[in-house]
Amino acid sequence: MGATLRLLFEKAGWQAKMTYPFIERRRANRAVQRVADGVPRAPSPPGFVINDREKQVRIGERSMHLSPTEYRLTVLLASDPGRVFSPREIASYLWPGQSDKESDLPQYIRLLRRKIEKDPSEPEWLLNQQGFGYKLDIPG
Repeated sequence: MGATLRLLFEKAGWQAKMTYPFIERRRANRAVQRVADGVPRAPSPPGFVINDREKQVRIGERSMHLSPTEYRLTVLLASDPGRVFSPREIASYLWPGQSDKESDLPQYIRLLRRKIEKDPSEPEWLLNQQGFGYKLDIPG
């Protein structure tokens, strides 16, 4: 903002507020990440390992490469295994401030099941609680 406009705003008693959407998104993502970092994580179930440093998930001997959204979804569900997360909770964690993205969630669940489950049509790990949401279950 030019010095002339700033001076005019100051004389009028206004405060010049410049917004930068990309910075606001970055700040929002950091806030969500801090919330996720503050969530106490339950111990990983046997055979299920999340390596946050390398952003990898391993089940048994299988190591899988997940997209950033799939990885964040896995981290959220693994933060409290057995707890049912509502679609709204998951969407607000994955896409903060974008309420229209909730409809994309079933697609990401399907993609994640294809990578995690032995048989995606008969899931053992990533379960749907009809009418409530999704949970990461520990088989056996």
